[in-house]
Amino acid sequence: MARKRKKASEIFGSVDPNLKVVDGGTHRRRRRQYQSDLLSQDDWDRAKGVNCKICGQESFRLKDGICIHCLEEKAIQDIEEMGRKQTKRYLIRALQAGQITVSDAKAGRLHRK
Repeated sequence: MARKRKKASEIFGSVDPNLKVVDGGTHRRRRRQYQSDLLSQDDWDRAKGVNCKICGQESFRLKDGICIHCLEEKAIQDIEEMGRKQTKRYLIRALQAGQITVSDAKAGRLHRK
């Protein structure tokens, strides 16, 4: 079983009866009411995000003026564009080096037999 906790006056009173000890007691914490808890409906209606440059929808998370969804789509498009550019560079170099012919490149055969 748990023991009952002694107060400081009970502990030190037996050692020195003339010692004045003030017991601390328990402190209850009060929840502080924050300013965000006090927003009215008008304040909430006035709190708006910024419109995206691409889709025009309101968003609170922007990077370079573009919302997160449009930014992901733009990244995918950029990767695809890089892939097309790399393929084009490869074909030009292969044609210049004589590794493939124009008819092979048009037909999609990248390696000469």
